[in-house]
Amino acid sequence: MKRDVDKDSVGSRIKNIRQKMGLNQEDFGEKVDNDTPAHKSLVSKWEKGMSLPNNERLKRIAELGKLSVNDLLYGEYREKVYDIFKSVEKELKSNYPLLSSESKFREFFDNIYNFRKYTFEDINKIQIFQDDDIRSFYYYRLGRSLPFDDSLKEFHVKVNILRKAGFYSKISIPQQEKVIVIIYDWIDSDKSGKNVNKKALEDTLSTINDISIEIEDREIIFIYTQNEQFYEDASDIRIYNKDSYIDYLDYTISQFSDLYTQNPKLENYFERNLKYYKYLIDILKNQ
Repeated sequence: MKRDVDKDSVGSRIKNIRQKMGLNQEDFGEKVDNDTPAHKSLVSKWEKGMSLPNNERLKRIAELGKLSVNDLLYGEYREKVYDIFKSVEKELKSNYPLLSSESKFREFFDNIYNFRKYTFEDINKIQIFQDDDIRSFYYYRLGRSLPFDDSLKEFHVKVNILRKAGFYSKISIPQQEKVIVIIYDWIDSDKSGKNVNKKALEDTLSTINDISIEIEDREIIFIYTQNEQFYEDASDIRIYNKDSYIDYLDYTISQFSDLYTQNPKLENYFERNLKYYKYLIDILKNQ
């Protein structure tokens, strides 16, 4: 998104470039355009903020002043963008202690100069000017570029960074990452202080991938808790593929039937869940 150009400020910068070169307006006009020199009256209009040079002349004036076109048009653009970069980095390290404690992240931030440089070049190239847009773009680049491995805690940080960039909405998170976010959010809200069981999570991801249809958050959490229980106490209930999930749904329906007989006042609750589970079984068996 482009922002408005302050013609008076541009005019002041053009005048400053001309004066540093020690040229009058006529000679400066010739330097700007050798083939068709800009008349001194036109240079005067630029400097007074009454008009702007065309694109070719803007590029030439920027070259004469050893500036980028953005700096000529908008002032100290690079300095502003770098300040935003540093603000984002500080915010991330403050919100996610992992990014300050792990040596690989410290090394990344200690050697971030080239990363800032290349990101700035891209921002400059695609003409991003609004502060919020620059901030979002940098969150996105960091979320994609920080040296994350398969650590679940690191993956959670990565997803949250990309969320800050506006990269993920609730409906656009890819299925695998959505499952991880749901499980992490559930564990965070549990307040029990327990950590994610990595093996149980891997099995859950494999199951969801095998099922290949959208299921509700509660089912994702249930599959994870059953797999977690299997690894913690050798339970014989383990949901590790589509067939075992169908078996679980059949078993649950039978349990609901027994519970309904004992608690007829809960008819609406049982009917709603039975309908949902039967729907899932139907879908899975006909895939």
